[in-house]
Order: sequence, then structure tokens, then C-alpha cells
Amino acid sequence: MEKICVTLPPELVNELDAILKENGYHSRTNGIQKAIEDYIYKLKS
Repeated sequence: MEKICVTLPPELVNELDAILKENGYHSRTNGIQKAIEDYIYKLKS
């Protein structure tokens, strides 16, 4: 795996954390990986 760094506004991070918690993710990494995979899949279809 490769590591990347992303800077986000605090409001977006708070919203991301809330959504991840609601959906049972235990880490930002797993949630962000899933979101990117879903986004790429959506763009390809």
C-alpha cells in the first residue's frame, strides 16, 4: 500500500467522522479507502 496525506477543513473532518461512526467504521483509513473505492467504481460504470 502507498501512503498519502490529505488536508481537509475541520467541518469536513467532523462530518466524515460522524458518518464513519454511524456506519461502524473503526478508523478513518478504512472508511476513506471504501469511499475512494466506491467513487472510482461509480466513475467507471
